[in-house]
Amino acid sequence: MPSGDRTALHSFLWSGLSFGVTKLAVFASTLVLARILVPDDFGVVAAAMTVIALFEIGLDLGVGSALIHDQERGITSRVQTAFTLNLGIAALLTAVFVLCAPAVAAYFRVPESADVFRAVAFYLLLRGAGQVQDAVLRRDLQFRRRTLAELARAVTRFGVSIPLALLDHGVWALVWGLLAAEVAGTIVNWVLVPFLPRFTVDRTAVRTLLSFGLAVVAVQAVSVVSSNADYLAVGRVLGPEDLGQYTMAYRLPELLIDNVYWIFSSIALPWYSRARDRAAGTFKDTMLRALTLLTLFGFPMGAALALVARDAIPVLFSEQWLPAVGPMALLALAAGVNAIGFASGDIFPALGQPGLLLRLDLVFAATEIAAFFLLARHGILVVAAVHLVSGALYMLLRLVVANRLVGTGMRECGRAMVPGVAVTVGITACALPLLFLLQPGVGSLLAVIGAGVVGAALGAALGARDAITDVVRTVAAARGR
Repeated sequence: MPSGDRTALHSFLWSGLSFGVTKLAVFASTLVLARILVPDDFGVVAAAMTVIALFEIGLDLGVGSALIHDQERGITSRVQTAFTLNLGIAALLTAVFVLCAPAVAAYFRVPESADVFRAVAFYLLLRGAGQVQDAVLRRDLQFRRRTLAELARAVTRFGVSIPLALLDHGVWALVWGLLAAEVAGTIVNWVLVPFLPRFTVDRTAVRTLLSFGLAVVAVQAVSVVSSNADYLAVGRVLGPEDLGQYTMAYRLPELLIDNVYWIFSSIALPWYSRARDRAAGTFKDTMLRALTLLTLFGFPMGAALALVARDAIPVLFSEQWLPAVGPMALLALAAGVNAIGFASGDIFPALGQPGLLLRLDLVFAATEIAAFFLLARHGILVVAAVHLVSGALYMLLRLVVANRLVGTGMRECGRAMVPGVAVTVGITACALPLLFLLQPGVGSLLAVIGAGVVGAALGAALGARDAITDVVRTVAAARGR
């Protein structure tokens, strides 16, 4: 196996550990809060975090991605300039969010919760203070060390949120846990990448950083707005109770599928950038391999979560969240299909074409956002259906365009996705009949999971043996590195 692949996989595994522990801590908090808070309260938290996601895209103006793309070493003048820009924009965004908090709360029909939005705003400042250090670690593929910062966040968030939730602090348990976690993570980032800030700006560095970075952040902005448009539409049109239900429908797909994609995305740009500088055929092979691995994970997991939605929601979160069952099934399928997009998305910036991705994203985002707001009045199940249909169509379109850049075709991509399809068919064939035969509950949940495992094994044996063997060999090689 090429050394670049071993390094990338090693980074993926360490990034997966840190990201997984962090999200498990958040999920543990959710399990507690779901039994304490009513859907309206949970909707307030979801609304605040939706707005944070929109503000967070501007934290580093894309200069972190530019640092990764350029593959420099050490703390250069460009790193110093990136830090100065990053800290300034973080302070500005925090101030803007604090001032706009009442208006944002009113938008989501919760004007009495403006203080929650004001408090959450300081997440931006805390996050921004360690953003460049995080970019340096990702640039150098130092994901083992980066794990320490994520673990600090996870432990702190769990240690603060859970006790406060049990003491009946409700929404504020999650708010204080979030802020405390960022304090811990930022401190660790500074320990891992120590340098003395000069607070200077190199104009030449600014131009080169922003020429790449602004295009990347524009792509990220469109992507984040598009991926949060359903929350914005549900919160505005239907109110906090429906937003709470919709948010809960997303919890398991986010934890078990989307988070793995984001782990991959965190290493994809440096991985693709290094593959770009090797032999001509390496880049194409790297993309096809990524497509195989991501769809081998995403397709089966999406189908599996859709199948367990009926039982998992009431068993894990209580019966007050039953309206989230249908949306969860559709959102899980949508998350599975997104494997196609995550395998190809970082191709564009790695080849110096973030502007092309931006144009594609703009057209898709405008269409999807309009659909969300027009159809949200019909309920959260319809919103989830829009998410699935529009996402599937766009993932295929983006793959076609990426193929032209890389020099591959849909036939090769189709072959790359066969293992994922085979395992998905096996899971569905074995588990779906049980939903019609068994009554909802813990027993049904366990039976469907067991049947899904059997189906996955059969599907893998029939259509994914080579791909799984490759994964096992790759993991073994990375562990022995």
